[in-house]
Amino acid sequence: MSTDADIARRRKAVSGTRAAALSSLALVLSACANSPHGRLIDLTLKPDSPTWPAPPETARYALVGELTGAADFAAARGKLRSGAGRILRAIAGLAVGKRRYQELRRPVAGFTDADGSIFVADMSLQGIAKFDMAQSKFSIWRNAARREAFVAPSAVISDGAGGVYVSDAEKGEVFRLNAEGDPVGRFGAGILKRPLGLARDPTDGAVFVADSEDYKIKKFSADGDFLSAIGGAGQTAGALNTPTYLAFSNGVLYVSDTFNFRVQEFDRDGRLLMQFGKNGDFVGAMARPKGVAVGGGGRIYVVESLFDRLLIFDDQGRLLMTLAGEGAKARSFYLPSGVWTDETGRVYVADMFNGRIVIYDELTPLAAEASNANAQ
Repeated sequence: MSTDADIARRRKAVSGTRAAALSSLALVLSACANSPHGRLIDLTLKPDSPTWPAPPETARYALVGELTGAADFAAARGKLRSGAGRILRAIAGLAVGKRRYQELRRPVAGFTDADGSIFVADMSLQGIAKFDMAQSKFSIWRNAARREAFVAPSAVISDGAGGVYVSDAEKGEVFRLNAEGDPVGRFGAGILKRPLGLARDPTDGAVFVADSEDYKIKKFSADGDFLSAIGGAGQTAGALNTPTYLAFSNGVLYVSDTFNFRVQEFDRDGRLLMQFGKNGDFVGAMARPKGVAVGGGGRIYVVESLFDRLLIFDDQGRLLMTLAGEGAKARSFYLPSGVWTDETGRVYVADMFNGRIVIYDELTPLAAEASNANAQ
C-alpha cells in the first residue's frame, strides 16, 4: 500500500517532469520545425529527400517517409490546431505518462491496396492497423471472428474483393475480413500448425500459407478448401526449414526459407524454379531472412532480420545493394520483419522493434541499379 510519503514523492516527480518538459518547449519546437519527419503525414517525394547510395553515386532509392500510428493523421484531421499546440499537448501527455494516440508497436507484415490504404499486421497490438490515406484515418481491426479476437496476427494480404486475409500464428487459422473489417470467414483449422506468411494467386484466388512448424507451404482455394502442400522438412532443394514470409508475382511463389538461409522460388503448382542465398556474416548473407517481396523489373527484396538489413537482388538472385544498420534512423532498422511493394514503385519495410513502417521510392530501373552492386 502506498504511504503519504510515497504519494508525495510521486507527485513531486511528475511535477518535476512536467516542469522540465515545458521549460524545454522552445528547444522541442525548434527541433520539430527542422525535422523532415513531422507527425502530419506527407508521403510525397521531395527534392531534399535522403537518397541511397550517397552522392556522388547515382541515387537508386529515396526515403518517402514513415508511418507510426494515429498521430500521423492528427493535424490533417484538425485534432491539433497548431504546431505549438501539438507539442504542448504531446509534452503534457508524456509528463503524466499517458499515450494520446494509438500507434504501432510490433509491426511484422503488411500490404498496400489499390486505393493507397496501408494495412499492417501488428502482433503486439493483436490486430490489423489500417492507414486510410484517403480519409486520413487510423484504425485497428481486432476481431478475427464473432466474439473472438486475434492473438498473434502474423500477415495480412488483399482478398481481391476489398477485404483481407489474416493469418494468426497462435490460433492456427487464416481469417477473412471484409472492407469494413468485419469477420466473414476462416479456414485452416486442423490443417495449419503455425501459419505466418500469406500470398495470393490473382488468377484463381488461391491462397498460399507458410506453415512454419510443419515446414510446408499450404495451398487453399479461394473458398478455403485445402488443395496441396509444397516442401517438407529438410535442407535439399525444394525442402523447407521454418518458412516465414511469402510473395507471389507473375506466376512465381517466393518463399523465405528462414533456417535454410535462402529464398526459394516455386511455380503455382509447387515445382521448384530457383533458389539463392546462404548463411554467413558478409554483406548479402541470409542469416535470418524473413520478409520477401518483388518490385520493379523483378528485383527481389529480402529482409535480413538478424543483421538489420534490406537486401536487394536482381531477378536472378544476384545482390545489387543493401539498406542497412541497426538503429532508428531512416536508413536503419531494428529487427525488421516484413517487406512489400506497390504499383507505384514504393517499397515498405515493417521495422518491427522501431514500431514503424519505413517507405522508399525506387528511383532507377533494374538495369541501372545493377551497376551499383553491393553499395552500402
